[in-house]
Amino acid sequence: MSGDLEQILLQLTQPDNAIIQQATAQLKLAFKDPAIIPALCAVMTGSPNPESRQSAAVMLRMRVKKHWKKISPDHRESLKTVVLQAFQQETEHKVRHSLSQLSAVMVKHETPDRWPALFALLNESTNSDNPTDRQVGLLLLSKVVESNPEPFKPHYRQLLQRFAVILQDLNNPTALYYCILTLTAMTSYTGSEEMSLMRPLVPKLITALKHLIQADQGQASESMEVLDELLESEVSIIVPHIPDIVHFCLEVSADTTLSDSLRVKALSCIASLIRLKSKAVLKQKLLNPILQTVFPVLSAEPPPGEQDPEDEENGNEDHADSESPKHFAAQVIDTMALHMPPEKLFQQLMPLTEACLASENPYKRKAGLMCLAVLAEGCADHIRTKMLSSMLQTVCHSLSDGNQVVRSASLFALGQFSEHLQPEVSKYCAELMPLLLGYMSALNQAKIGHVTKAFYALENFMENLGSEIEPYLPNLMETMLSALNNADNLKLKELAVSAIGAIGKTAPANVGMGLSMEHFTSQYMVPVSYVSVFSHRNEKVKRCPSTFVNRIVQISADATSGSTCASGPCWNRLKLMQLTIQPFLLLSANAAKEKLVPYFPPVIESLKGFLVDTRDEMRSLQTQALDTLSVLARTIGKEMFSPLAAECVQLGLNLTNAVDDPDLRRCTYGLFSAVSTVSPGCLEPHLTAITTIMLLSLKSTEGIMAHIEEDKAFVLLDDDDDDDGDDDEEELDTILDDKGNHAVDPDVNMFSVENAYMDEKEDACDALGEIAFNTGASFQPFLESSFSQVYELCNFPHEDVRRAAFGAMGQFCRAQHKVWQENPSEANHQALHKLLEVVLPSFLEAVRTERERQVVMAVLEAMNGVLKSCQGEALQSPERLKEISQAIRDVLKKRTVCQGEEGDEVDDDEQQAEYDAMLQEFAGEGIPLLASAVPADVFLPHLNELLPLIMNKAKSSCTVADRSFSVGTLGEILQSLVNVAGGRAVAGRLSNRLLPVLVAGVRDSDAEVRNNSVFGLGALAQAAGPLVAQDYPMMLSLFSNLLSKEQDRRVIDNLCAALCRMILSHVEGVPLEQVFPALMARLPLKEDLEENKTVYSCLAMLYSQSPALVVSQLVTILSASCHVLGSKDLDTETQNTLVMLLRDISQCHSQEFQVAISSLPAEQKTTLTAVVNHS
Repeated sequence: MSGDLEQILLQLTQPDNAIIQQATAQLKLAFKDPAIIPALCAVMTGSPNPESRQSAAVMLRMRVKKHWKKISPDHRESLKTVVLQAFQQETEHKVRHSLSQLSAVMVKHETPDRWPALFALLNESTNSDNPTDRQVGLLLLSKVVESNPEPFKPHYRQLLQRFAVILQDLNNPTALYYCILTLTAMTSYTGSEEMSLMRPLVPKLITALKHLIQADQGQASESMEVLDELLESEVSIIVPHIPDIVHFCLEVSADTTLSDSLRVKALSCIASLIRLKSKAVLKQKLLNPILQTVFPVLSAEPPPGEQDPEDEENGNEDHADSESPKHFAAQVIDTMALHMPPEKLFQQLMPLTEACLASENPYKRKAGLMCLAVLAEGCADHIRTKMLSSMLQTVCHSLSDGNQVVRSASLFALGQFSEHLQPEVSKYCAELMPLLLGYMSALNQAKIGHVTKAFYALENFMENLGSEIEPYLPNLMETMLSALNNADNLKLKELAVSAIGAIGKTAPANVGMGLSMEHFTSQYMVPVSYVSVFSHRNEKVKRCPSTFVNRIVQISADATSGSTCASGPCWNRLKLMQLTIQPFLLLSANAAKEKLVPYFPPVIESLKGFLVDTRDEMRSLQTQALDTLSVLARTIGKEMFSPLAAECVQLGLNLTNAVDDPDLRRCTYGLFSAVSTVSPGCLEPHLTAITTIMLLSLKSTEGIMAHIEEDKAFVLLDDDDDDDGDDDEEELDTILDDKGNHAVDPDVNMFSVENAYMDEKEDACDALGEIAFNTGASFQPFLESSFSQVYELCNFPHEDVRRAAFGAMGQFCRAQHKVWQENPSEANHQALHKLLEVVLPSFLEAVRTERERQVVMAVLEAMNGVLKSCQGEALQSPERLKEISQAIRDVLKKRTVCQGEEGDEVDDDEQQAEYDAMLQEFAGEGIPLLASAVPADVFLPHLNELLPLIMNKAKSSCTVADRSFSVGTLGEILQSLVNVAGGRAVAGRLSNRLLPVLVAGVRDSDAEVRNNSVFGLGALAQAAGPLVAQDYPMMLSLFSNLLSKEQDRRVIDNLCAALCRMILSHVEGVPLEQVFPALMARLPLKEDLEENKTVYSCLAMLYSQSPALVVSQLVTILSASCHVLGSKDLDTETQNTLVMLLRDISQCHSQEFQVAISSLPAEQKTTLTAVVNHS
């Protein structure tokens, strides 16, 4: 049979499809013969043709991979012997490679202890004095260990000792290569017992990599993965060698003769080191050497006649995904900003940046601006408080640079500042808006790439201006409408429409609309961890909707009718419609609704038309229409959107049934979620269908692709028609084991994941959580299946999916709690605790062990949401309060995995990266929630452990953000004690510890710290009442001094509220004749309008006890009341209290009331008269 079989295998290599098809049929028939294994072995060992030997090895591997258990024991033992014999006698590398892969598959079934001959061969060959034998042995070792590392663990120490020798064989680069690949596969399985042997290997590894670079850059690039594996799996191994690793990577990064792949690997390794061990990098004084190397890479000029991808005027946007040394040099600086204390970073970074900005070389000036841009996210607080003016001046000056490359970089920097440095950057509106508008008017519209960057900067800046945009609105709208009517350039229309949308943006629900932040950050080499959105209501947009709306309706008609339009062919009309519909609805959501109502029917009808048309060319327009409907549902209000809700749900379901597209499904999930916020009843009939498609998205492995290595062309033989009807598993299912963990398959070189499918899972989680909460009891039949599927994603490889899964789990708990509150049955109560008993431990485990900060932040936020909703119910488990308190303590003491400095001594006074501080803020927010959930004396032992960690951040040496967080958290804790059992006594006991911190905060130079400290003192007075009566004189004197000189309106508002809290809690301790007039003189509140409730509650109480005092300030009170009556700034309860107060004064003190009201302006007089006379 072997002769015939060899002939068939040879035919498979012929360049003739007919011959190949015939050979394939013959081979499938041969595979039904039980003698196929010996026959293939005979060809593999005896054929003179290398192609035949290799083909036989591949066929055997395929047979073994899926049907090992069907192979008879005799054939198995024979195969083990023959494979090793063939490997020893083989001289062709490609055949050896296939034999090693066959051995790797067999090792999955026959572990080394059951295949002693394999280990004997490995031991003999890797110890051989013959360099070729060592190479061959290491090739086999690398493949079998990579295939199944764990069974080799008993031999790790022996292997590591051998590697220490092999890595010194610098004249044998192939041996070095396979040795390093084996070490890479072993690293994640090593334990403490191997540490002593692993650490000394690192210097030898570095030396071996240097020699390998000289021999084969491709192999060297692959071998450098060992450094990544060491960093991710066993970072403690490399800690003593961080300087050596950094200097090696810097040497590679700076060498322009090396491949981009190698240089990128080196820069990536540096970024990972900074991310994981930033303190060690700083302590070893490595920051300056890194910067000295990175800046030349970042500022390098492109080859003559070329441009950087992001500067190409009409370049392909695919360059956004390219990996270049310049791209990763920017990422290194971005990682520094995210993981290093700003003060230490800026001290060494700014001199280099300033030198670049002052250079005659435009690419150095560009590098300086790019550096400023990537600092904005990670060092936002530092820049806002200390450097914003000078950095803005630099960027604005660069807008007039003679080189377009520099101007483009300055526009990007300005966009980044607008994104991350709010609200301070908007205070420069008067300087920046005229500059941007002037710049826009002078642009050459033919250079659309540069125009795009200009619109990006303008749009980002406009989004956060609020009412300050009013003086520029006519100019803006004229400019945008002019561009919209430009029939020659569709891209310009798109930019103009997106900018008009930015003018209308106000609500957080609008995140993601308009120009893509991700597009620009990837184009400009910036990884974005978070996108901050600051929104302000803008009522001035209502001035000019009519012209714009008419234009949109016309475009809509053109696009749907198929008529010829100036925009070009049909797809251009559809694209233009996609771009125009979005900002109209953003405007409609935020402008005067009554003015726009007549325009809703044609626009909505157009959207419906898009959503029922399933042509491929409509896809992007459909996703935009769905997104726009979601925004509309969240912003336009229940009354206006509810009539459309049921139809929108049906349209979304129809699309998911008709079109298989992850982006479209993701958008429908967003629409369902948005509808649930305004009309949950419309979803209830469809929850079965909705949850079914969402759960399928969560379960799906679609979009995960395995890339097959080398000689995998023989996939035609899957034995589909095997005699016993064995069902072959899908390829991906053989790669993933039953638990969803990645098992190593020798056929798989790497995995890739399409982002669209990950986004779909993320949005499905988010939507399921929100729908569960909003639909309440109607979601109960689907809660268990939804929870089970979401829970499985808590360990998903993609961090954004993990983040969304944890968030959804928190929403499920809140949903079940709401159901129990509405129907307090025992079954609902037990269901709530069943959920909490799973969710809260998983949250706590994630806080301890999750590596990504943003996931831990999301977990803490979800846990805080559960505590806020469920309160004491979340703490019924005996140890739960202690466990959550301990988790918060671990974060505050920087002891969690994501804080990344295991083994380092933690100094409370040590400066830290701003994002590390943000993580601690998320943890700190849980303390007042715990304080409000249980009796005060129960929480006090845990609070006593946590308070020092919070108070330490109030020191004058700490950052403004830390000081503000510290005193703000203390104030929230005290406010939580107001309404819990035993709260007054505990607040009194804490007063001596907290007063000095809060008093010092009132005297702070920063307004936010003063504001939070004033609030804290007011909360202390409210919580402790008479127990701090002895401190009232000091507090009143402090407030009096501050009130006489304070300029910040928010601080003044909180001073008023704090005085009111002191009066409400212990009126006897306040000299009202002095305090009350001063308090009234500061009304109405201007910034912190939530405190109106405190102020007017205090007024009502004082009137009930001392009406004459209140009447003596009646003019001031009436004038202030006019600002809040009928306003959304006052809740309904307080509105009613104020109205009753005014009516009582008007009746019981009519003369004084009439005198006071007569002194007011006519408009206020009319308002008050209507209020007091209304029955």
